[in-house]
Amino acid sequence: MKSTLLSSTKFLWVCSAAVEDDSYPAKALSTGLLRSLRSEDVMKRIVTLTIEDNVIASSGRSIVAQISEVFKKSFLQGSRELEYAVRQDTFWVPRLSYKEQLNVSIREAITPALRDETWASEPPVKLSVAALGALDSLCFTEDHEYETSLGPHQVEIEAKAWGLNFRDVFLALGRLKEADGFGFECAGYVRRVGSHCTGFAPGDRVCKVARNTMRQYPRSDEQEVHQIPHNMSFEEAAGMMGPAITAVYILIEVARLRRGERVLIHSAAGGTGQLAVMLAQSLGAEVYCTVGTEKKKAHLMQHFGIPEERILYSRDSLFAKGIRRFTDGHVIDVLLNSLAGDSLTEGWKCMAPYGRFVEIGKVDIMSNTSLPMEGFQRNVTFTAVDFYHTTLYRKAITKDMLAKVMLLARTGAFTAPNPLHIYPTSKVEAAFRYLQSSQHIGRIVVAPQERDIVSKSLCKKPTWGFVENASYIVVGGFGGLGRAVLPWTVNKGARHLVILSRMGPVSAAAQRVVAELQALGVQVYAPKCDASSRSNLAAVLDTVRMTMPPIKGCINAAMLLQVCEPMHTLNMDFFLLFSSLSGVYGTPDQANYAAGCTSQDALARQRVDQGLKAVSIDIGWMRTIGIVAESELYQRVHTVGEKNDIAVKALVGKIARALAIPAADIDTARPLFEYGVDSLVALELRNWMVSRAP
Repeated sequence: MKSTLLSSTKFLWVCSAAVEDDSYPAKALSTGLLRSLRSEDVMKRIVTLTIEDNVIASSGRSIVAQISEVFKKSFLQGSRELEYAVRQDTFWVPRLSYKEQLNVSIREAITPALRDETWASEPPVKLSVAALGALDSLCFTEDHEYETSLGPHQVEIEAKAWGLNFRDVFLALGRLKEADGFGFECAGYVRRVGSHCTGFAPGDRVCKVARNTMRQYPRSDEQEVHQIPHNMSFEEAAGMMGPAITAVYILIEVARLRRGERVLIHSAAGGTGQLAVMLAQSLGAEVYCTVGTEKKKAHLMQHFGIPEERILYSRDSLFAKGIRRFTDGHVIDVLLNSLAGDSLTEGWKCMAPYGRFVEIGKVDIMSNTSLPMEGFQRNVTFTAVDFYHTTLYRKAITKDMLAKVMLLARTGAFTAPNPLHIYPTSKVEAAFRYLQSSQHIGRIVVAPQERDIVSKSLCKKPTWGFVENASYIVVGGFGGLGRAVLPWTVNKGARHLVILSRMGPVSAAAQRVVAELQALGVQVYAPKCDASSRSNLAAVLDTVRMTMPPIKGCINAAMLLQVCEPMHTLNMDFFLLFSSLSGVYGTPDQANYAAGCTSQDALARQRVDQGLKAVSIDIGWMRTIGIVAESELYQRVHTVGEKNDIAVKALVGKIARALAIPAADIDTARPLFEYGVDSLVALELRNWMVSRAP
C-alpha cells in the first residue's frame, strides 16, 4: 500500500465506515493520513470516497455506481473535490462552516470590553491604563492575582482608601519602566491571612505600604501591614502613611536631623512636604520651605506657623539667593529635594559643610544628569531615597518605619496632610489630572464605595461551572496542555479530579501541580494509567467509583490517538477531545498525527450520533504550552536570530540552480519576474517551499 500511494499520481481511496460501527473512529484514520500525503506532494491527486451506508444492506450495483461516479468526476471531468461521503444514497462533500455566534462568544470571553458597573460587582478588579500616555484610558481590569492562593505570610485587605502619588501619574503617562501597577499605600479591613500569619485577623483595621495596592483586594507581606487606631479614618491613614514613612526615613534614618539644624523642604505644601515639616518642627529644627504659589505659601504660614521670610518660591532657582540672605550665608544642613535641573544644582550649592542632601525626585535620575563634585570637598553627602524600592528589598525596614510612624501619630507629632482631597473611584481620572496639575495642597486620596459606578474593562464571564460533588477525568493532565487545563477546571468549580498519565506524577512539574491543587482543597487521584489499555482504564474507573463522586466529565488533553472503550460508554455531562488542525488540512511529515486527529473527530461524531455528549476541538499551533512549545527543536529554532537570513539564503540558492545563474547575481530586493521566472519555475519553487516548510 505504501508503495502504491508513493508511486501513484492519481489515487481513489474507497472506505466503508458506517457511523454506528464500533470501527468508525479507526477507519477515519485514513482521512488524516491522506490529507497529510496531499500536502506533502501537491502534484498528487488523492481522492477519498467514504460509504457511510450499511454496505451489507446496499446492493453491489449501487456501490459500483457510486465509485464509478466519483472516479469520473475526479479524474475525467476535472472536479476539484477531494473527499466524498455517501449517506442514504446521497453524495456529500466536506465544508468548513463559519459559526459567527460561536466566534462572538469566544471574542467576548477573551477580549475585554469597557462597561460601567458598580464597584462591588464581581470580579475583583485593579486599576489599569489601556493606552500609556492617555489618562482618559484609565479603567479597572480583572485582578487575576485574586484567584491565586494566598502566601503563608501574606495579608489580603479589602481596600477602603488609596493614596495617590506622582509615581502613579508617571506610570500612567508611560514615564516609568516599572510594571508593578498603581498604588503605594492603602487602608482597609483585613479580609484573609496566610497560614503562618499570626499578627492579623479578618476584620482588623489596617494600612499598608507596598507596591500595586490600587486594587479591590490588595495583598502583601505582613511586614508591610500595620494596624491603625480606631480614631483614624481609612482616608487619613492612606493619605498619611506614604509621606510619613518617607519623612521619617529621610529625616531620622538618613539625614539624622538634629535640633537647631536648618532644613530646607521643597514642595512643602504637598503630602510628603507637610509631613516632613511636622517632623522637623517636632525635632526642633529651623525649617525653610519652597512652594509654587502664593496660596500654598499662605497655607504653610497659617497651618504650620512658618515665618513668611522662610517660605520661598520654587518656580526658578532664585530661591538659593533667598536662603543665603536669610541664613546670613550659613546655608542649609539638610535639604529634602524634589526639584530638577538648575534648581537641584542651586540647592546643592546651598549645602553647609557636613550637610545632607536627600533626593526624592525622579526626573534627573531617569535622565542620568551629572552633579557638580565640588560639594564633596565640604563633606556633603548626596543620598537618593525611593521608599518604593525599600518595600521591595528591605521589608524589615518597612516594618520598623510603619511602627515608628504609628507611634508618632499616636503622640500627635503626625496628622494627615491638610487638606485631604477625597475622590470616589468613579472620579479616578479626575484625581490623576488634579495631581498632574501640581496645583493641589495636601494629599489626594481615592476612596472606593460599593455603589460607585466605574469603568471596567472585562471579558464576559460564562455563568456555568463544574459540579462540586462530581469527579472529572483529565487524560494527559501532566502534559503542557493538561497543566493549563487543570487550574481552569478548579476555577470553574471542580473539586474532585482524576488525572491520568502513563507515568503518574513523577516529574517535579507534575508534583508541583498536584500540591497546588491539593492546597486549594481539591481531591486529586493521579494513578499511573495507560488510557489506551482496556484493563488499566477499567481498574482505575472501578477505584474512582468506590472512592470518589460520580464521573461527570472527561477532557482528553494528551497526544493520545486512542482512549479505550470503557471511557466511551460513560454517560457524562461532557466529553472533550483536544484534537488539531493538522487533521483538517493535513500537516506535511505528520501523517500519523493527522490520522489520530481525524480519528478523534470521528469519535466525537459517533458519540453524538449515539445520543452522548462529545466535542472535538481542533486547536492550532500553541506557542506557549503543549508538546510543541516544550520541544527542544522548537526552542532552538525560535532562539536563532538569523532564521530569516537562513531561509532567504536557501531560497536564493534554489532560484540560482533553477535558472542556472550564480547566486551572487540575485538581488533579493528585486522581483522574481526580472530574472525570467515563469509559471513553471514558480510552480517548482512553490512545491519546493511546501515540501520544506515545518
